[in-house]
Amino acid sequence: MRHRHHKRHISEAGNADDSQENSPVKVSELESALQLNRRVFRHKPRKFVTSSDVEQRIRNRAEVSLSDSEKMRLDFEMKQFDGGLASAKEEADAICSGNQDTIFPITMVTIMVGVPRLQANKLRANRLRYCLRHGLQYCEYSKQLDPSRSLEWSKLLAVRGMFSIGHKVVAWIDPEAVIMDMTRSLPYIISRYPKKDVIIPTRNDVCRGCANPFAPIDDGVFVMKNTEYSNSMLEWLYADNVTSPSLVDKGQGTGAITDYRSHNIKSWRRHVAVVPWKMINSYHQLFGAGDFIMHWDDDRASASRFDVLVGYLDATGAPPNGRRLLELFPSPRY
Repeated sequence: MRHRHHKRHISEAGNADDSQENSPVKVSELESALQLNRRVFRHKPRKFVTSSDVEQRIRNRAEVSLSDSEKMRLDFEMKQFDGGLASAKEEADAICSGNQDTIFPITMVTIMVGVPRLQANKLRANRLRYCLRHGLQYCEYSKQLDPSRSLEWSKLLAVRGMFSIGHKVVAWIDPEAVIMDMTRSLPYIISRYPKKDVIIPTRNDVCRGCANPFAPIDDGVFVMKNTEYSNSMLEWLYADNVTSPSLVDKGQGTGAITDYRSHNIKSWRRHVAVVPWKMINSYHQLFGAGDFIMHWDDDRASASRFDVLVGYLDATGAPPNGRRLLELFPSPRY
C-alpha cells in the first residue's frame, strides 16, 4: 500500500509540474521525489549463503601468525601458569592471565581437572592464544571445587567466584572443548544480546541453526554477566541438587537448569538467550569447517578424547585453517 501511495504522490507532483512548466522548483521537487522512490523502494534480491560460499571463505582464510612480542607474551603466560598451578591446586584458587589487578571486560574460565599434562598444556595454549588476540582474560582452576558432587556442579562455583572478585562477564568453557576459529569474536557475539544476562546453547539433538527459549540446552560453553539475575540463578541452581542429579537435562528429563526454567518462565524469556549450538558449542561429531568451538559430545569419559581434540592443534595451540581444515572436515556447514 505504501508503494502505490508513493507512486500516486509522485504522479500528482508530475501533474502539478505539467501545469506549471516554467517552475524550476517543481522540477527539482519531482527529481528529489524520484530519487527518493528509487532509493527507498529498490529491492535487492536476497543473497543466500551456500556451502560453496562457506568453503571458498574457509579456503581463503589463513591463520595470522603471532608476532615476536605476542610469542613472548604467550610463552610468558604459559610459564606463569606452570609456576602457579601447584599452589593453586592446594588452595583451590584460579590462575589468571594478564595483570592480576586488572579486571578485563570478558573472562574465559575453565576447570582443568582430569586432563593429562601434555594435553592440558595444548588446550591452555589454545585458550591463551585466543584471549590474547581478542583482549580477554583466561582463568583456570586446577581443582574440583566441590568434591561431594560431580565436576559439572563446580562450574557454578567457578563462575560465582569470578563474580565475587568483580569480573563483569564470564564465559565458561569445558575442559573437553577447543577453539577452532581464532578469528571468531566472542565479544561481538555477546554484543548481539545486550539485554540478556545469560547466553546458553541448545543441545546437540536440536537441528543445526535452530533455537528457541524452551529448546533442550547444553552447558559445555555459556556466558553469564555479573548481574543480580545471574547471581540469583547460580544460587538457585546450586541449591537444586536433590531433585536434579545433573545440571542439564541429558535426555532423562531432569536437570537443574531445566527445573529453573520451568519455575521462572517469564524471567527466563526476559534474561536468557538460547542460541544455536553451532554459534558457540559445536559437537565433535557434528562439527563443520568454519564453526567456532568444538566440544566433545560423547558421554564416555575416556582420556583419549583429549588426544583427539588436541590432535587438531599445532604446538602453539593454533587450530587448522584453509585447505587443512577442509581436509579434516570436507563438508562445511552453514
